[in-house]
Amino acid sequence: MKPLISIIVPTYNSEKYLSQCIESLIDQTYKNIEIICVDDHSTDKTFEILQKYANKDSRIKLLRNEENKGTAFSRNKGLEAVTGKFLVWCDSDDWYEKNYCKTMLKTLIKSKSDIVVCNKNCIIEQDLNIYRKNFSNPNTYIENKKENITIQTFNNIDCFLWNKMFKTEIIKQYNILCPLIKKYEDWTFINCYLLLAKTICFIDKKLYNYRIHNNSCITKCFVENKGIMTYVTFDFLIALIDFMKKNNMKDKMYICNEIYYSNMVDLFPRLKGIVDSIMKDFLDFEYKKLDASGELKRTYYW
Repeated sequence: MKPLISIIVPTYNSEKYLSQCIESLIDQTYKNIEIICVDDHSTDKTFEILQKYANKDSRIKLLRNEENKGTAFSRNKGLEAVTGKFLVWCDSDDWYEKNYCKTMLKTLIKSKSDIVVCNKNCIIEQDLNIYRKNFSNPNTYIENKKENITIQTFNNIDCFLWNKMFKTEIIKQYNILCPLIKKYEDWTFINCYLLLAKTICFIDKKLYNYRIHNNSCITKCFVENKGIMTYVTFDFLIALIDFMKKNNMKDKMYICNEIYYSNMVDLFPRLKGIVDSIMKDFLDFEYKKLDASGELKRTYYW
């Protein structure tokens, strides 16, 4: 029996692009899949569209939040429903190439890796006035390149969930979830997984189609005219440290220092004092800055 692949699709007011997304999943050449759609209480026709497809294809599991909870909550709800041996993701405004699942699974099994990363096509709507850049690193995507996960892996890998295949057993064993934060919950999830995985394989095939439009997340992460990504808070870093503490990974704290300290200071030297202060407080497992409830303060801004 071919292993089951779970595909999680979080949705919210996605009626414009949703049909293309779902049809690309249904039409996969690899048929043993489950499609877990989690609607975040959409106010347009998104849920109706999902119901139509769910009625036609028994592989589609349809879940809905009782109120709008955000992307991270929806992703975690989807994770609870996963029964497949392997996990992939798809955003509701994007779509797969027909051989996405087959190629990702074949590569993961053949290379005996813990995670596989493919390349992607970037489709930028013509009327979108943002900084246009190549979101692919050509040095990263080398056909069937398997390697051990090192500090360099953390530095080079992108922060997207949808061009990666994960092993469900690793996720379930360590209860890897998306932190309930407003941005970069996917980045935190990937880094938590990489801390536990041993090997990774990159393939230079554009199997995922990534659409960038006025309402897409990447648009909101870029300054309109300069194309500079800005971090709203350091919640994503705090969430990663919380995960490391919970799993007794003090010996890997240097990874946080390398990624979130060195890189940030290199990119934004004027913020060195702010970053120094945050790292001093949080990168030694000693939670020195607490509010009245005992929770970490999340008030640092750039």
